[in-house]
Amino acid sequence: MFSNVLQLLDKKFSTLILLSGTIIMIFIMVMTGKILTTRETPCGILHLELASTKHQVQLVVASWKKKSSINNDIVVAAKINTWFDFAFLFFYSLLLFTFCSSLSRLVVNKLMASVLSFFATVALIAGGFDIVENIGMLLSLSGIVTQSITLITFLVSIIKWVLVLGVVASLLIGVVVFFFSRNRKDKRYK
Repeated sequence: MFSNVLQLLDKKFSTLILLSGTIIMIFIMVMTGKILTTRETPCGILHLELASTKHQVQLVVASWKKKSSINNDIVVAAKINTWFDFAFLFFYSLLLFTFCSSLSRLVVNKLMASVLSFFATVALIAGGFDIVENIGMLLSLSGIVTQSITLITFLVSIIKWVLVLGVVASLLIGVVVFFFSRNRKDKRYK
């Protein structure tokens, strides 16, 4: 019994650390990414992530170089923001994994439990795609801009976003299923 209590506390503590880390990294990335939002790149770093051609990457980087000053190098800020994303992806992918795994054990519906278990793994895979995306962006920001690197970065970025949105959608549906089944169960006992 005592070991079960310790496991529960440990799980809650690690979830709290993952949630705190995710929130802190979001704040850090928003702050370091503000400078990347320009008239030419109103979505900031997303313009680089979603650039599908070598020419588009060159335009994004050129616009940041043009807007840079001696005290404010936007390309360096983009590199720093991308390096921070490595910490962010660690936290968010593990947090989504933890949420999906925990919810899969709570829902009564076996199909929903299987879906959530599947998307727990998908959350980790999305983190892996994010790593590849960051490497591609860092190469481009360092002046190594090729169509191959651009295309790989673009494709893994799209895949990552689809996977993350799928995980979030499964969590939202899972929460609805959990509360719906719980309400039905509560009404039966009244």
